[in-house]
Amino acid sequence: MFKNYLKIAFRNLLKNRSYTLINIAGLSLGLTSAFLIFALVRYHFGIDKHHKNAANIYRVTTNWVDANGNQDGSTTGVPYPFGQAMKNEYPEIEQLAMIEEQYNPMVLITENGQTKKFKKTGFDLDERGAFADANYFKIFDYQWIEGGPVSLNEPNHAVISRKYAEKFFGTTDCIGKVLKYDGRLNAKVDGVFEDYEDNTDFPFQIFISYSSLKEFFGGELNKDFGSINSSTQCFVSLNQKFTKAMWDKQMLGFIKKYKPDGVKDTRFTMSYLLDNHFNTDIGNVDKKLIYTLLLIALFLIITACINFVNLATAQAMKRSKEVGVRKVMGSTKAQLFWQFIFETALITIFSIIISVLLFLIAQPLIQNNLDGIFKFTFLYSPVLLFYLIGIVLFVILFSGAYPAMILSGFQPVVALKGKISTQQLGGINVRKGLVVTQFAISQMLIIGMAVVASQLTYFQNKDLGFKKEAVVTVQLPFTPEQDLVKMSTFKNKVQSLAGVDKFSYSMSGAPMTNWTSNTSIVFDNRPDSEEWGTNIKDIDAEYLDMYKIELVAGRNILPSDSAREYLVNETMVKKLGLKKPEDIINKTIDIRGKKLPVVGVIKDFHMRGLSSEIDPLTMTSKMSNVYFANIKLNTGNFKPTLEAINAAFDQVYPESFFNSSFVDVQVANTYKNELTMGKLVNFFAIVAILIGCLGLFGLVSFMANQKTKEIGIRKVLGASIGSILGLFGKEFSKLIVVAFIIAAPVAWWAMDKWLQDYQYSISIGWEIFAVSLASSVLIAVLTVGYKSTAAALMNPTKSLKTE
Repeated sequence: MFKNYLKIAFRNLLKNRSYTLINIAGLSLGLTSAFLIFALVRYHFGIDKHHKNAANIYRVTTNWVDANGNQDGSTTGVPYPFGQAMKNEYPEIEQLAMIEEQYNPMVLITENGQTKKFKKTGFDLDERGAFADANYFKIFDYQWIEGGPVSLNEPNHAVISRKYAEKFFGTTDCIGKVLKYDGRLNAKVDGVFEDYEDNTDFPFQIFISYSSLKEFFGGELNKDFGSINSSTQCFVSLNQKFTKAMWDKQMLGFIKKYKPDGVKDTRFTMSYLLDNHFNTDIGNVDKKLIYTLLLIALFLIITACINFVNLATAQAMKRSKEVGVRKVMGSTKAQLFWQFIFETALITIFSIIISVLLFLIAQPLIQNNLDGIFKFTFLYSPVLLFYLIGIVLFVILFSGAYPAMILSGFQPVVALKGKISTQQLGGINVRKGLVVTQFAISQMLIIGMAVVASQLTYFQNKDLGFKKEAVVTVQLPFTPEQDLVKMSTFKNKVQSLAGVDKFSYSMSGAPMTNWTSNTSIVFDNRPDSEEWGTNIKDIDAEYLDMYKIELVAGRNILPSDSAREYLVNETMVKKLGLKKPEDIINKTIDIRGKKLPVVGVIKDFHMRGLSSEIDPLTMTSKMSNVYFANIKLNTGNFKPTLEAINAAFDQVYPESFFNSSFVDVQVANTYKNELTMGKLVNFFAIVAILIGCLGLFGLVSFMANQKTKEIGIRKVLGASIGSILGLFGKEFSKLIVVAFIIAAPVAWWAMDKWLQDYQYSISIGWEIFAVSLASSVLIAVLTVGYKSTAAALMNPTKSLKTE
């Protein structure tokens, strides 16, 4: 019986090739997009789940709160003495590990008298190193190829990944070899671990023993709880002896003991490891966006299934006599139902095969051409087969059940006479409703596409408070204290170049960076420190002119190698409760025991992305703390100037890598996630539109079949082609308007929620909705026009002969 079902189904699909191809195309597009989104969702929800104890691992983050207890800032970092203080106070904690994270570490390898330098150019999140002790590997799971991490409890030891072992030494058999970390710290390799698959937020390639930090920084670690940077992190593994709930109850007591000035505004929060990936406060993936994409995947599958329903019922008129003959010959309703379900199954299976092939082609292309947090990494697992079977069954039942019930329910006498009515075909209103659903989905995606595009344009055009054009930053060696003589030599060499206009040194490069630090302050003669902290940037006297940062009160700092005076921003003045910028001039600020006068107030500029508020900022000139040269170029042909700067750098810093980056590119990277989201929404909106066009084509085909005689009679009575086209246009214009009425408020609500995540954003204006409506009308005109024109041009004598 099943063999007969398959044979007949296959013959019918071959007989109705256009119907088959349109259905397969629609389902394939929808399923391919759904598979891509499914890969993305599965990847992001699988981050760091491979650790056996993942359910009990937490990272301690520092959060600042305002007077009302609302969060007012966050960082992944903790003070250097935090870990030891936790061990002293709570020895019952199962495991605790401190790490010092570093990006793009330089490694020197000396073999046979020759030194090789290894470092990836640019800023790569997957090229990370960390200082850690052996406890880190008791919290996180690593597979060891050679050796192990035990020696990390002693200074000057290292463990590296397979990737780095093969890159540095050409083999994983490198135990006992010596490398020089960042060009200045010797460490012996005592272990090689297996590379991670792309499924972790901590893709460290090299670990140096944490006790080596003292030598690395050239002195004791900062023991002040008031100094925090995002690179110094703490991980804990908890059990029933000490739980997160216990910490939450005891945290304020801990803060009162170790950071008494932070009781009101500082919180050390244990963040669940598996939630870390979705913590937007530290720049990670927004779970709402992942759910949104998942919803889009569901919409795309539904629209593809709607196409099938529309096209199948549109074809029902042609198959009514077939159903009548089968029933007269003894076929039951159940047999006919399963016959049509088998046809749906064949189309679905063909579509699944095509979708899998398209996915395998598209996945690496999309993965390699998208920047930002969204990844479509596909990690195979046997459980995927169950998901695939589930999708197949869902599509078959959702797409095939309704048409199968309609077709198998025809009365044989009526079917043989070809007198099937619209209601017997399921009713045109049902199909109109389905098309309205498709158009509503398409219009929601079009509105979303327009809003994301407008927000990106706003990002690109907004005044950031500084000039970024033609400025390049060059990273200096990361040393405890910069060599001022070398800095002066490098500056003189670069300033002598014809293509260089201006030169400046700073701690963190451009005004806008992802690097954050927060330090408490005492203002003037106030007895206590403020309930909030300040960011600190070390700069030279040329920095403001380099970036055209405006002074609103006072003067610029004077040239100096050491900190002698402060600049603050307007936000600092407001946070201190002062009425105007001039009120802070010549007042003192105490930072880490350094009490200096404020000599100027600068206009606020954006230090982080536009999703963040502008924080209080203090600037001073401590040249030993700078790590970047800022160079303003004065020619359109930057390449020879950059090559000359590179040559000067190599002369002054022969053991370091030249690493340069244009500031406008750095700024663009701060909203690359939004750019990626925009690309994804655009892509899936186009897919939804294409699928919707196929569904619209199905409904037009149905209407054209139903109105064949009517069109013939109208033409005989003198109706013009234009009036007949208007007959179709009138029907679909109503559907578009109804779809828009449904889509507009839903899309506005969703996109308004999305924009609320940004401190600086656009307003959703009427023009965005107008574009959506106009786009839908244009799409409908192009889709409906072909079939309705063909029907209008048909010879009326043929139309009137139609049974």
